[in-house]
Amino acid sequence: YVKLRYKKPTGGDSQLIERAVGAEIGAKPSESFVFASAVAQLGMFFNQSEFLGNTTLSGILERAASAIGEDPFGLRAEFVQLASMAQYLE
Repeated sequence: YVKLRYKKPTGGDSQLIERAVGAEIGAKPSESFVFASAVAQLGMFFNQSEFLGNTTLSGILERAASAIGEDPFGLRAEFVQLASMAQYLE
């Protein structure tokens, strides 16, 4: 399961979304899921999360770049470009 809690900018109460993630053998995550996981990992990387495991910045960038997919406004490509600049901060 993936659980996400969010709050609208004008709202006071948070909303919870819970979804089952395909656990079947051979199930392949969607490009959107892979890209979102790279974004989350980058946040964990910058916050030096204890749950990051052995994830590296280059691995995060590789994951994000592999999942740009259909990007009509160029936002995913922009994320990859900005995140790649973080390599120079290390």
